[in-house]
Amino acid sequence: MKRINRRLVIPGWSLLFLALFSAPQARAAEGLPPERTFSNTPFLHRILLRDEEGNLISPPRPGPDGKIADDGAKAMSQYATCGKCHSDKDTMYGGWHSNASDPGAPKGRPGEPWIWTDVQTRTQLPMSYRKWPGTWRPNEVGINDFQFALNFGHHLPGGDAAFKSNDLRFKMSGKFELDCLICHVSDNQYDLNDRAAQLGADSQNFKWAATSAAMLGKVQGDAAKFKDNWDPNDPNARPAPKIVYRTERFDGKSMVVLNVSRRVSNDRCYFCHTNISAGPVGGEPAAPEPTPKPATEPATKPASESPAKPAAPHGGLAERQNLERRWNHDRDIHIVKGLLCVDCHRNGADHLITRGYEGEYQDRVKAYGAEKVDPTITTLSCQGCHLGTQFAAGGRNAAPRPMHKGFPLLHFDKLSCTTCHSGPMPDDATEMVQTALAHRLGIPHHRHSDEAGPVIQQPVFLRVDSSGKQVAEDEPGKITPHKLIYPAFWGRLNGNVITPISPDGVRAAVKASATKLFGAPPDPKEVEEFKPLTNDQVLDALGKIAENLAVTSLMAVKTTDVTPAVLVSPTTQPSAQSSPGEAVYVTGGKAYKRSADGKVLEAFDNDAAKPYAWALAHDVRGAQQALGARGCTDCHASGAPIFDGQVSTASILVDAKASRPMHELRGDSTAALAAFAATYPMRPILITVGFASAILLGLTLLTYATKAISRVGSRKH
Repeated sequence: MKRINRRLVIPGWSLLFLALFSAPQARAAEGLPPERTFSNTPFLHRILLRDEEGNLISPPRPGPDGKIADDGAKAMSQYATCGKCHSDKDTMYGGWHSNASDPGAPKGRPGEPWIWTDVQTRTQLPMSYRKWPGTWRPNEVGINDFQFALNFGHHLPGGDAAFKSNDLRFKMSGKFELDCLICHVSDNQYDLNDRAAQLGADSQNFKWAATSAAMLGKVQGDAAKFKDNWDPNDPNARPAPKIVYRTERFDGKSMVVLNVSRRVSNDRCYFCHTNISAGPVGGEPAAPEPTPKPATEPATKPASESPAKPAAPHGGLAERQNLERRWNHDRDIHIVKGLLCVDCHRNGADHLITRGYEGEYQDRVKAYGAEKVDPTITTLSCQGCHLGTQFAAGGRNAAPRPMHKGFPLLHFDKLSCTTCHSGPMPDDATEMVQTALAHRLGIPHHRHSDEAGPVIQQPVFLRVDSSGKQVAEDEPGKITPHKLIYPAFWGRLNGNVITPISPDGVRAAVKASATKLFGAPPDPKEVEEFKPLTNDQVLDALGKIAENLAVTSLMAVKTTDVTPAVLVSPTTQPSAQSSPGEAVYVTGGKAYKRSADGKVLEAFDNDAAKPYAWALAHDVRGAQQALGARGCTDCHASGAPIFDGQVSTASILVDAKASRPMHELRGDSTAALAAFAATYPMRPILITVGFASAILLGLTLLTYATKAISRVGSRKH
C-alpha cells in the first residue's frame, strides 16, 4: 500500500479550510440580489438620493444666521439612486425603450421612426438606430449620438446610445441616463415640459434634467455655455451646473418620498404615444391677399360681376379646426372599458415591453432562444387575447370571444384584426395624423399648424407578413392598416445610392441664398407646415449644392452605432467620402436631378424615395364601428376604401403631388375585385331567387317523401 506523504496533508487541509471560509465572503462580494416585495400594494419609496458617484445627497442646511446657503449641489443619479435596491438596473437598460442601438436585441416589426424634420429646407427623413428597412441610422446621415439626443431628447426616456456614447459634448452635458420617473411616477410631481427645456439646445443639461423635472430642486447654470475644451478639473473653468434642492422635499433623515408605481398610468404613456387626426392630406390653398382697388374703380359691382369667393385659408391660428376637434374623437375601446396600456403591453424586470403583434414570439425566440421567452406573451396580441393560442387560452381580462357570424373564414387568413377594428374609419382618401414623437405633442406652442411637417398619413392598407415586411398578393401575409410617410431630403447620388445631406449642410451650400430659395427660417419652437417649392427653386438649390459637394461639411460618413469621439460637437460635420456625387432632391416618391444643361428638373425612381410605413394598432373601435359591420359592401363595393382609397404622395414640389389607390400600393390585381364588386347590386335579386328556389326544392322533396311513405304504408296492408 502506498504511503501518504504527510507533508502534503497539512497544506491540503489548509486550502480546504480557506476555501470554505472564503466562499460566503466571495458570495457577499458579488452583490445582493434586487429587493422585491411581491405585493400588489405599491412599495412606498421613501429613499435617500445619490449622485452619480454614489454619494448621499443632503438638503441645504441653514447657516449660523438662519439663512439657507444657495451654493447648489450635484444632481441626483437615478442609476445610482434606484440601483441601490434595484441591482438589476443594467438588465432594465436592455428594455425596448433603451436597446435600439444594441445589435443583439430583436428589432421586431417596423415601428414608428424618429423623423428628422426641418421646415425651411423641406426635410423629413425617417431614422432609427434599429435600421428598419426604409430608415437611416443617425450616423449614416451625419448625426452623432449627442445631436440625436439634443434633437429628440424631449420624448426620449434616456439610456441607449446616448448613455454609452463617447461623444465629447456628453462630457459637458453629462450622460443621458435612463429616466425611471418619466414612466413610473404616479402623481403630478414630475414636469415633462421642464425636462424638455433642460434637454434643449439652450441648456443641454442632460445630467440635471431628471432632478429638475422631478421637482426636487432648481438647476443653476447651463452646460450649453461650455466650449468643447471645457475641463471640470481646471480651477479657472466655468463651474458646472448645480442643483439647489428644495428643503421641503426632504424629511429629518434626508430622505425623499417618490410616489412611483409599477403599473404605469395611461397618462404617462400618452406623452410619447399620442396620435391626433389632423384632417385630409393637403387642403384648399390659402386665400390670396386682397389687392387695393384703383381709384377709378366703382365701390360696388353688379352681382354678375362679383369675383368668385376665395378658397378658405388653412392652417395657422385661425384654422386649427381639425386638431381642436379631438373632443369629438372616441378613445380606444379598451381604455374606455378600464384597461391600462400596460395590461397588454407588459414587461418584467428586463423591460422588454410586449408590442402585441402576431410574430413577436418568433422574433424573440430567434434572438434569445425558446428557453428564455415566455410563450404566454402570444396571448397579448389581439387574436391571442380574444381567441387564445396553442400555448394558452384566450379571454385575458375578460376579453369576449368574437363570433363573427356569417364572416367567411377566408378573411382571417387575409386580414389582420386591426384592419377592421383599428384607427380611423377609412374614407375615400387618407388623412393626416400628428404623433407625439414627430410633432412634439405635449409641449406647448403658440402656433401648431394642422398641416405641420412631417406629413404622415393613415390608414394605408398594406399586405405584410408576420415580420412586417410587405409581400405580394400571392404570398402569405395579411392586409394591415399602416401609417405612412414619404421621405423628403436633399442628397447626393453615387451610382444608384442616394445619401442624405443634413439641413445644415444644405444651408451651408446655398449660403446667403437660403432665405431666397427656401424662405425665412421659422421659429424652431413652433410647429409649422411645409410650403411647396417650385421647379426653379429646386433647380437653383441643386445648382448651388452641386458647386459645394466637395465641401467636407456636407458629407455623411458611416460609423459605428456608438459615435467615436472624433465627432466632437453638434456643429462638427463628418468627413468627406471619396466621391462627391450628383446633387438630388427626394420628395413624393421620386428623386429629382438637373438635366445635362441644368435647365430642366428630371424625375427618376430610386429606393431612397420609397415611402416608409409602420403598422397602425390604435385606437381600437368597438364591434358596431368595425369595418364590415354594415355588410360586405364596406369592403367589396366599387370604390371601397380598403381597395380604392387614395394615398397622396404629399410631394413638396408644386403640381407634382399625385395620389394612388391602395390596391396599387399593395400590387393587387383589380379585375377579379371589380367583377366581384359588380355583382353586389344584384345580390338582393340573387338572395330572393335563392330562397325561393330553396323553398320550392324543399316542397318538392317533401311531396316525394310523403308519396314514398304512403306507398310503404300501403304495401304493409
